[in-house]
Amino acid sequence: MSTPREEKLMTWHPPWALPGKWYRGVLHVHTTESDGSLEPAAAVAWYREQKYNFVAITDHGTLTDTSAFGDDSFLTIPSIELSAGKSEVGGDFHIVGIGVNREPTVAGDPSPQALIDAIRAAGGEAILAHPYWSGVVSAELMPLEGYLAVEVYNAVCQATIGKGLSAVHWDDLLARGRRLWGVAVDDAHWRWEDHGQAWIVLKARRLTREAVMQALRDGHFYATRGPRITGLEIFEGAVRVTCSAVETITFMCNNWRGRQFRGTDGGSISRAEYTPPDGIRYVRVECADRYGRVAWSNPIYWEQ
Repeated sequence: MSTPREEKLMTWHPPWALPGKWYRGVLHVHTTESDGSLEPAAAVAWYREQKYNFVAITDHGTLTDTSAFGDDSFLTIPSIELSAGKSEVGGDFHIVGIGVNREPTVAGDPSPQALIDAIRAAGGEAILAHPYWSGVVSAELMPLEGYLAVEVYNAVCQATIGKGLSAVHWDDLLARGRRLWGVAVDDAHWRWEDHGQAWIVLKARRLTREAVMQALRDGHFYATRGPRITGLEIFEGAVRVTCSAVETITFMCNNWRGRQFRGTDGGSISRAEYTPPDGIRYVRVECADRYGRVAWSNPIYWEQ
């Protein structure tokens, strides 16, 4: 007879074991329709030439039409970036709306929650953008409901002021019981080293808007700046991961729990296994190479 924990774990299906294909995509890009330096056609063409499979153009406050730039082999997803409210230290809340059917509308001076609700009402999914760069702390994100993910890494925020990594925000929310995915994005504006720096690799049955959006909702992807996660599974109470050659593999859990593995004698490592202790709420994996580039798995929700 299975235990309650085992029954809980069996409900999680790692995308590596599911049917479909892996697709590379970027979820946050700007063009001359807002504050980017490339025309929409040129921005989409750059990602297509670099062997990406899908792109979301997310201009500020406007839904840029990119439908003419996609086809059966390359997907463009209608998307937008919106901002609202002020944090305690005066920063705006930036929220990316992926896969909207129309431009989200909110009357008056919108709150962050109103933007999330409007994105979902327009058929899309909301992602919390670059909280570290925005000066938004985890306690200010906790009251928000209905968002899908947080940007664990944002390339332009890192390139400009070194505040691209928001892993602490993600872990704070996960430790408090929030269930949300983590994405890595360029947020390309085309004036800095901010394009081709961070993306997601997503498992979907086909390259269509519907299939990709469903895979996003299901967390069937990992985020990366270069390293590849080639397998992730739960077996007999342990989490096993395989990846491209990296310097460290770290199992991240709430509080002080978790563990980091390194290659022997300063060499590389490409697999690791960790058996989480009692009392954890989640496990996620980070695979970091010697250049500091990281791949982030989505969390396994371990709590009873």
